[in-house]
Amino acid sequence: MSNLEIALLSAGIASGLTFVATRVSDFLNRLKKRNVQNFNALVKLEHLINEYGMIVNDNKQNMEIIASAISKPNALPMNRLTLIDVNTTVKIHLLDIKLINQIVEIEYSLRRFNDDTRMINFHLNEFQRAVLGGSLPQLQYNVFTRGLIGEAAQYQLFMDDFLDKLAGLAAYVQLREESDCTWTIRLLNFLAHVRKPAIKTSEIKKRKKKILNQLEKSQQDSIKEKEKILSRKK
Repeated sequence: MSNLEIALLSAGIASGLTFVATRVSDFLNRLKKRNVQNFNALVKLEHLINEYGMIVNDNKQNMEIIASAISKPNALPMNRLTLIDVNTTVKIHLLDIKLINQIVEIEYSLRRFNDDTRMINFHLNEFQRAVLGGSLPQLQYNVFTRGLIGEAAQYQLFMDDFLDKLAGLAAYVQLREESDCTWTIRLLNFLAHVRKPAIKTSEIKKRKKKILNQLEKSQQDSIKEKEKILSRKK
């Protein structure tokens, strides 16, 4: 083989290797970008769930105050409930189909939560307007208050169930974050065609219980703080 042939062969091999290396590099970069987007979406989702949980928890406390005020003669509750600003784009970059399906279910509950919240706020505003305007006879007043108390009871039941769902989703997201946080492991699993390990139900239940306990503690601390503030004003 002549020197010219050897040179041409070497140039061809070098060109081929460069092409393959470039394609592999592009592939790995795309894979890395997709996994980073997935992890960032998980982190953002956890923050959103925490925000949703705090609003639901606050509304639960406010609903108790409203129900207590309504049950008293000639009382006029001033508290109002807070709507949730629903983020429906966070799931776009997620890779976990099971998690995406859970989020879709939560989004349905969020829409119902906002619908019920708007309705209760509307009824409270109408009630307040009628009482302050002096256009609400005692019989209608009694009917109105009974209706609001019934709404409050249904709303409380829904919020308890919703908080339980949010805690379950938060538990799953936290555990998924912990399993997906190492880029090297994700890459090796992908190249070896290994599916992501399923998160055990027992682990989810354990983490969910921890989150619910934290919510309960946060609620109790909030109640104590409000009681302190009220006692100072007396």
